[in-house]
Amino acid sequence: MSPFRIYLSLDFLLATYLGMWNAMVPIVLLGRFGTAGVVAYEIALATSAFIALPVAASWTEGLSRSKVLRWACVIIVLCGVSRVVIASATHSVTFWMVNDMVAVAAFAVLQPLLSIYPAELVEKARVLSAFRLKRVTVNLGRIIGPLFAAAALLLSTHQYALWCVALFGGVLLPLLSRLPVLPSMSGIGTSAPAPARTWFRRAFAGFTLKIRLPAERFFTLCDMLLVIATAGIVPMLIPQLVQHATLPDAQVGWLIAAFVVGSIAGVVVFHPILSGALQHRLGYIAIWAALAASLAVATAVDSVAALGGCLMSAGVFGACLSMNGIDRRVI
Repeated sequence: MSPFRIYLSLDFLLATYLGMWNAMVPIVLLGRFGTAGVVAYEIALATSAFIALPVAASWTEGLSRSKVLRWACVIIVLCGVSRVVIASATHSVTFWMVNDMVAVAAFAVLQPLLSIYPAELVEKARVLSAFRLKRVTVNLGRIIGPLFAAAALLLSTHQYALWCVALFGGVLLPLLSRLPVLPSMSGIGTSAPAPARTWFRRAFAGFTLKIRLPAERFFTLCDMLLVIATAGIVPMLIPQLVQHATLPDAQVGWLIAAFVVGSIAGVVVFHPILSGALQHRLGYIAIWAALAASLAVATAVDSVAALGGCLMSAGVFGACLSMNGIDRRVI
């Protein structure tokens, strides 16, 4: 297997694992600790990701990428196993939070390392095609993961479903020994370590730039509102809707897959159609209103088909809004 296919397979497995995790753990926590437990868990994970992403990007640029990838994947697998132990041995959401905050930090380490391999492992003429293939593969994993979680919840108890997630994580391990050795992302790995203040400024330089530039400040605020509106759909809104409509837990996976399919359709199909309207104030506001209406209607219906349609449309409008900011920055 070529080095590019090895990394692509790892990317697919990680996206599938993350989709299973996001679909299954919130529904388990909702049944054990209620809404307050799920909210506390998600806030802890969001805080961990917010801190770990910039710090990890700065920290890993001087290290061997293959070694960092191996250790991060091993930590993710171990967190999946320890999650099963916590589910059977404790009755506190705190242990869930601490365990998965470590897993989130490991995923944060992986993100910058997995974002550049298509440019390094294929010929120059095929780089764009490699990035497209990576994007399609990751999106496919995001759809398949929730479907696997739905099948596990349908055919077994919560405990055995968590074991399915842990065992799927173990599929990562055989690939780790075949990862090709790649250099660090920076040539400064052997130089003297930077002072703490310099390192901190470098880690959060992107946030500083977004605050100082007026256009970036506006889009950053819009992006934050969009993240709040859409990122909470998978872990918090969908389990609540399923419980409120007294639907089987397995429906969580299908509904998450519908939301992800809508997001992909928004990027590929609907954004090119709506891009003209999104460049005008009224069109931009109208898409935001459509997103709000989709989420509002989703809270009022109780059938799987209606919920799936509302979540798919929310994915479409959310994706269109997120792509609009990218277009304006390029222009």
